[in-house]
Amino acid sequence: MTDINTRIRYFAPHETGYWPAQRDGFATIRQLEEVLDHETCFDQEIENQLHGVLHAWPQSDIDAHAATITAEIAKLTERAARGHAVPIIRAQQRSDEVAQRILDAHRILTQPG
Repeated sequence: MTDINTRIRYFAPHETGYWPAQRDGFATIRQLEEVLDHETCFDQEIENQLHGVLHAWPQSDIDAHAATITAEIAKLTERAARGHAVPIIRAQQRSDEVAQRILDAHRILTQPG
């Protein structure tokens, strides 16, 4: 498969790299869904903490964790936007948050200039 960090490349079903690209596309979508779910749970936990439901976390830990999640989301979104996740979500006619993030990133990556 073409270097995923520098190029956008889709394989047709008759090409040799099609099945590995499909597998990678589905895996990337699933990983992005998991990270976004983790982000949602983390946000809910922080919200509960603000209302005194949980023990307080130090702000530095919260900031570090949020930065890690944000970086992971950005990395996976770009990987998905450059790979087979785009044709997969188009074929599935998805319009959820994951699909929107991937399509928005793909749109940015494919703009001329």
